Amino acid sequence: MKNIIGKKKLWLKKKGNGAVIVAGATVNLDSGNAASYPGSGTNWFDLTANNYDATLRNGVGFSAANGGVLTFDGNNDDVLGNTGYSITLSTKFTIETWFYLDTFVGFPALFEIKTNTSFSYICFLSQSHVNYGINNIVFGSGTEFGSWVNMNTDDSTFASGNWYQVVFTYNGGSAISVPNFKLYVNNINKTLKTNSIAFGGTSQVNTNASLNGGQVLHGKLPIFNFYDNKEFNVTEVQQNFDFYKTRFGL
Repeated sequence: MKNIIGKKKLWLKKKGNGAVIVAGATVNLDSGNAASYPGSGTNWFDLTANNYDATLRNGVGFSAANGGVLTFDGNNDDVLGNTGYSITLSTKFTIETWFYLDTFVGFPALFEIKTNTSFSYICFLSQSHVNYGINNIVFGSGTEFGSWVNMNTDDSTFASGNWYQVVFTYNGGSAISVPNFKLYVNNINKTLKTNSIAFGGTSQVNTNASLNGGQVLHGKLPIFNFYDNKEFNVTEVQQNFDFYKTRFGL
C-alpha cells in the first residue's frame, strides 16, 4: 500500500503560489510531483487518499521541463483512468486539466469521464468544424440528456505552442443548461453555448489524452484534477491557477 501521508507531505511542499485546493478532491494527478509520478514507469499515482491511480499506455513519455510533464505523440499514447470515479447531472463537480499542444490538427482529446450508467462525458478541441467552431473546446455527452448535447464557446481560444488551464464546473442543476455550467480558460470565464451535433461514440471509461472514438492528443498533459460534489467558485479557480501558473510560464 502506498504511503498516503508521505505523498500529501510531498504534495504540500510544492506551494509556489499558495496551495492547490485539496478539500473535496476526488482525483489529483500531477506528473510534476514525484509522489504522483516518479519520472518513469506506467503508474500515475493519485495524490488523494482515494488511490484512484491511472495507467500510462502505449509509450507515454516524460519530460522534466515545466517541473515534469507527460508527453503524448499524437499516435496512440493515452492514460487509462481508475474505474472508481464517475459523474452525473445529479451532483456538482469540477474538472481541471492543464495541457500544451505540440500540434493542433483535427480534434485533440483532453479527457473522458464515465457516468454511473452506460456512457461518458468527453472533452476535446476542435481545430475547424462548422458546428464545433475554430480553435475551440467542446464538452458533452450522449444519452444522459436523451440525445447528444455539447457545449462550446464562440471565440477562437486555442493554438499550438501554448499552455492552458481548462476548468469546467457544474452546479448540480440536473439539466444540460448553459447557466448550470461554467468554463474557465487560464482563469478567464468563457461564454458557453449548446448544440445537438453528435461526435464519436459512448463508452464507460475514464481516460486522458484520448477518447473512445480514437481522438488523441499530440502534446503534453501534466495535471488532471477532479472534484466530485464540489463546484469551484471564481476564487477557487484562481487559487489553482495561481498555484500552477509560474510552472507553465503564465
